[in-house]
Amino acid sequence: MFRVGYVALIGLLILPACGRRPVATISADPDNVVATRWNAQLSTPAGMQGIIQAGGRSWITSLDAGRRTRVDVELNNLVSGGQYPWVLRTGQCGGGGAEVARGDGKNELSVGRDGRAKANAEFDRYFPTSGDYMLEVLASGGGNAQVVACGNFAQPSMQAPR
Repeated sequence: MFRVGYVALIGLLILPACGRRPVATISADPDNVVATRWNAQLSTPAGMQGIIQAGGRSWITSLDAGRRTRVDVELNNLVSGGQYPWVLRTGQCGGGGAEVARGDGKNELSVGRDGRAKANAEFDRYFPTSGDYMLEVLASGGGNAQVVACGNFAQPSMQAPR
């Protein structure tokens, strides 16, 4: 009598597991890219610390099958009401580099009452697949090129972790 009860209990526990569908499907298709987002941590350069102590992050993502690029920027610990343009450049922080894209006007960082700012912009440029890129946040207005925060982008991992 106990054996029949154990067999029935085990059958009830195993049966639902047999009918489950897989949660995810993994494909070797080259269009099945693991990551298409470059990430950067933004911080105030050493020469500006004490004057401003901003921090944040930025990321670059692919749109329209890589034909367009979107840049997002988030920054915190800023004075309420401030406006900060930003520039995506080639190279690494502190080393200069060619301008790739610019966020100013309606795409610049506008600081809210909480000291945080968010901005994004989309560009008709192919999504980068290699190289060094950085994002500089600049002091506002008047052509001032003073960098108040900078971050180097890390390339996305194009392989699945093992």
